Amino acid sequence: MRRRSLVLLLAAVALVAGCRRGEPPVAEVRATPATLILPYPELRELELELVPRVEREALGEQPVVFVHLLDEPGSVVRTFDYPLPADWRPGEPRRDWVRLLQSALAPPLPEGDYELTVGLYDAASGARFPLAGGHREVDRYEYAVARVEVPASPGPLPYCEYSPEWREVEGSPDRQILTSRWLGAQSGRLRVSQLAAGGFVYAQLYVPPGPEPGGRFVILPGEHGPVVTLRSTCGPEELVISGAGRQWLEWQVPAGLTSCDFDLEANLLFAGERGEQRRSVRLEILAWQPPPGGR
Repeated sequence: MRRRSLVLLLAAVALVAGCRRGEPPVAEVRATPATLILPYPELRELELELVPRVEREALGEQPVVFVHLLDEPGSVVRTFDYPLPADWRPGEPRRDWVRLLQSALAPPLPEGDYELTVGLYDAASGARFPLAGGHREVDRYEYAVARVEVPASPGPLPYCEYSPEWREVEGSPDRQILTSRWLGAQSGRLRVSQLAAGGFVYAQLYVPPGPEPGGRFVILPGEHGPVVTLRSTCGPEELVISGAGRQWLEWQVPAGLTSCDFDLEANLLFAGERGEQRRSVRLEILAWQPPPGGR
């Protein structure tokens, strides 16, 4: 009797799993190109096309497109996730450009071949949703869409110089932003050298929203919110960021230049209870892209 009960239980589990596997796809996914080369510390773009088959409300409270870089099945070494855009309508294809990169703030990936996978899930519940498109399923509702080749270093690379106001690099268990670097004052400088003219410099900057536990968060008198001013020799002459949150920035390297200086000035400063751990803004990503045709 006990053996029969076990058999019935296993059959029921298999039936439930089969039903879940039989769920209709919520969208069709296509990715271009099928193969990318991603040197360190550079950026490449993947065109991701999603054709919705259900209303956005069917995808939960916080739908997210996850993009994973795997060095072997189940082993995620980088993520490039982004929130599902609001303009999601059944039958209307939408195209997103996903930035794949190796940040100069993080260690380089080992040379070799990697697999890029895509999926859709609800960050609030953790539920994943099935996708169509004929791609191989490497995990539950996670699909292989491209191959990424990480080559050996080609030789002299661009490098960064930080003014003394920058604090040391901090690591995190996050695979989207592995490392970051706080500016330990209200102003500081960053220089990126040995660039190729006509290429691009990319950065992601985090501006904190306000006070944190255990310290003081100060905004200069007369200001109503966080403001960060950037000046660069790569232009534009001045860029003003208003408000908190993550800001994605890019500059093209003009002809005749092989280095870019970036001066940051913030109207905010966080200080610990005894004045230690002063910081204003955080540099989370730094990468570049050579001009068409390479170096």
